[in-house]
Amino acid sequence: GARGTLGVVGLALGAHDGGPSPAHRQLLETFVAQTALALERASLAEAAARATVAAETERTRNALLAAVSHDVRTPLATISATADLLLDPQADLTGAGRTELLEGVREEAGRLNRLVANLLDLTRLESGDFPLHIEPCPLEEIVGAALEHTRGRLRGRDV
Repeated sequence: GARGTLGVVGLALGAHDGGPSPAHRQLLETFVAQTALALERASLAEAAARATVAAETERTRNALLAAVSHDVRTPLATISATADLLLDPQADLTGAGRTELLEGVREEAGRLNRLVANLLDLTRLESGDFPLHIEPCPLEEIVGAALEHTRGRLRGRDV
């Protein structure tokens, strides 16, 4: 092939002492060259497919990393800012205001905990250590669970 040896062709001559005729030799060389081209084309197609999958995987990984980075920073920033406010001796916080801030910290810590758990599950899924049990599920149950899961964050909003 053009990029190196792809294989070897052997020819059993049998009873022919003189080897193949020039016409047969030409036909054999043409056959081998065409086979080499077909093998190279298949090899290049496989390499292109692998490169496409690798590029898509990298793009997905980068998008996931950006999303996770944002999703981790938001609760951490909220928790940090609330802690600063609670520790500020000049902040005039009533009992109700203090309780509301602490509930916000608890909610954001829970959000962060769920995110870390989801990332660990995703890692297990990718490594194959987490068996998948795919089965149909009614859409009403999925939407209901999502609404219940986000009830605190959706407070005061119509869905």
